[in-house]
Amino acid sequence: MRLLDDLEKREQNLAPTFAFIDPFGFTGFSMKLMERLLSYDKCEVLITFMAGFMHRFLDELREPALDSLFDTPEWREIREIEGTKIPHLLELYEKQLQKCCGVSYTRSFEMIGKHNQILYYMIFATKHWLGLKQMKESMWAVDRRGNYSFSDRLGRAQKFLIDYNEDNDIWVSSAAYKVYKKFKNKTVPVSEIIKFVITETEHIFRKSILKYIEDNYENAIIDVHVAGRKRKGKSFPDDCVIEFG
Repeated sequence: MRLLDDLEKREQNLAPTFAFIDPFGFTGFSMKLMERLLSYDKCEVLITFMAGFMHRFLDELREPALDSLFDTPEWREIREIEGTKIPHLLELYEKQLQKCCGVSYTRSFEMIGKHNQILYYMIFATKHWLGLKQMKESMWAVDRRGNYSFSDRLGRAQKFLIDYNEDNDIWVSSAAYKVYKKFKNKTVPVSEIIKFVITETEHIFRKSILKYIEDNYENAIIDVHVAGRKRKGKSFPDDCVIEFG
């Protein structure tokens, strides 16, 4: 807070910053504070959002603190919802980050306790899609299912019945369907496809997505416009333009 006060007083910019906001509970980092911090173009944040703790205290006593956290009284409607309220709290907070702080992209990662309960979310917020790309890669390394979740019950060496990776086409086929549905009958540079996958789907981008389309969707890819591509399914260079059927 004092740093921001000083910068604003001097009318200076904040250096490129990746800020980790790790509060105890849900006070001390109001949405107004997030707005001040994220007003600087080259600032990104990773926030510990204590949703599991928060949903136990949606009472009148905490109304001022929660009003400050969300910068809206809309959270009060959530406490009237029957059943779990945690996903609704997360959705509202991410919506407010975009509305109040001008961030373009958010990505949450769920942390599950040893009793299979949601403890908190790690919420990443950025104004640039390349920042989102890097964070999704980091999160994917922890949970290759693409669920963006980690469980204390299983630990860092958590294993799954099906191991999701580039050689296993379960998630690749899902991403391929979304890509083909988006770009059917269009001609686009591969860079546009990458940005779509990163910003509009839950997946990371791998060129195996394009290979899957070419190998499994008949006449889906009419041509790949790039010098030096010798045969179908061989490669998708970074500078290629893809013509979808």
